[in-house]
Amino acid sequence: MSSGLAFHIAARALNLERDFSPRNLFADSVRHVVDGHVAGDRYYRIATQPGAVALGESALERRMRELFALDLNPLICMTRQLDSELALFKAWNTYQRHVSLAVQTVIRGNPNGRFGVDRRQVAYAVDPSAARSAGLCAIDILCGAARDRRRPGGGAGGQAAACLSGIAAGLGLQHTVVFEAAVFFEENRSRNVAQLCRALGCQRRTVERHFKDFGLTALDLKMASALAGATASLWGAGTLTEIAFEHGFSDQAHMTRAFRRACGLPPSVLRSLASH
Repeated sequence: MSSGLAFHIAARALNLERDFSPRNLFADSVRHVVDGHVAGDRYYRIATQPGAVALGESALERRMRELFALDLNPLICMTRQLDSELALFKAWNTYQRHVSLAVQTVIRGNPNGRFGVDRRQVAYAVDPSAARSAGLCAIDILCGAARDRRRPGGGAGGQAAACLSGIAAGLGLQHTVVFEAAVFFEENRSRNVAQLCRALGCQRRTVERHFKDFGLTALDLKMASALAGATASLWGAGTLTEIAFEHGFSDQAHMTRAFRRACGLPPSVLRSLASH
């Protein structure tokens, strides 16, 4: 795309027209596991709207922290596990090199955890101030998660859900078909939508109607669940081929294509970054 791409979290945080209802939050979480980018021109429009320009620093940070906690995109899941700012900066810069972005943001870091940021416009002559603020906020949140992990008993930011069913439960959606479907795919990684329908005792069109209320399909949820599970498995000792079959991909190439669409990086690169 000639206008380039932007990672989804900042665009979501700045889009004040988007309703942050539990259904929309869950639907966005599912969609952005599968595809973590928005078109650069759309991001530019969002970042230059009066509401985004006027959004205060504290309000922006609150919105972005909420979205990070509900995000299972492979790139975010991997960076949340890092306990070193230098490893985080390396992962960030590697992502910048692999993806055709509208704005490239390169971090210059040092062993003391201090950093500088270089932003280079690729698609636009003007870098919206709201976009710059959101980018810096994202870096600060991830650096904070790295510091938390270094503390005794520290976790990955402390608030992130580990799976899609956990996100749905946290949003109060336990009594919905999409929650039951999330649990089914997490517990039965090689099963398909037809088997889901039989397990739920519903015809396919009934299941599809429930998903349509969320703006999703059952296949969206199955792919998101597979990617989230495969990302977690990258920290283990299994080969990429073993991980692919374990999580329901037809082969390693299928999994690699899914990861590239999700975050612009193949699983081999994510694994190598996670090992540092």
